[in-house]
Amino acid sequence: MIENRLRRIIQEADGFAVGTFLMSDSATSAALMDAAGYDFLAIDRQHGVIDDATCLRLLAECGRHGTTPIVRIPANRPEDAMRALDHGALGVIAPLIDDDAGAAMLAGACRFPPRGGRSFGPVRAAPIHGRSYLQAIDDSVLAIAMIETRAGLDALDRILAVPGLDAIFVGPNDLGLALGLGFTGGRTDTQPALAEAVTGIVTRARGAGIPAGIHCTDPAMARAMRGLGYRFATVGSDLGLMAQAAAASADQSRAS
Repeated sequence: MIENRLRRIIQEADGFAVGTFLMSDSATSAALMDAAGYDFLAIDRQHGVIDDATCLRLLAECGRHGTTPIVRIPANRPEDAMRALDHGALGVIAPLIDDDAGAAMLAGACRFPPRGGRSFGPVRAAPIHGRSYLQAIDDSVLAIAMIETRAGLDALDRILAVPGLDAIFVGPNDLGLALGLGFTGGRTDTQPALAEAVTGIVTRARGAGIPAGIHCTDPAMARAMRGLGYRFATVGSDLGLMAQAAAASADQSRAS
């Protein structure tokens, strides 16, 4: 078994894993975040300034402190999922999953035959994880479907029933837009309709035995989501945290 800290924690009875998104193309930033104490880091190829080659460099900086590296791919394309895993990721988040067919495509891309359709070619992953990679990876990887559209919400029960899907991940910003709420900043504390949807999603996921995660604006939201039953959360991003810390430092330095 390949150690996947995120997978282990979300399978524990009261486990809750905390991570953040890497959106910067800086390997130095990735190394600092890896040492910060997170359970996992999600390299954001959907919204971050990260191309394929940069993703490979960032993955090389992740995992040195037991942190699980996963990748949010640009779109739900099998080739993107397979390439992220070949580079050494231990999980894939696919955005904008609208139905069970999309979830099944993701799950299939994350595992080798006969359990899936992943093509063999782990040129970086195998040397990192050792000779047992082929035998162990299918039980160690995470296929994570994002629930962030009206269609995905409507098809949630079918998505949760897809064999090989390991978890779902709620994108509250896009979900708020999909529900006609406008830009909410992903805040459930000020948006009752979004809070209701987020609560309903985790309730249905728990009923299906599928761990649910969510993106959070701050630690307080992460704690609240844990209370609802969410098993993992990303809290902000490397760029967001840097911007917040810089602004706070500037303001506090000027304070009399």
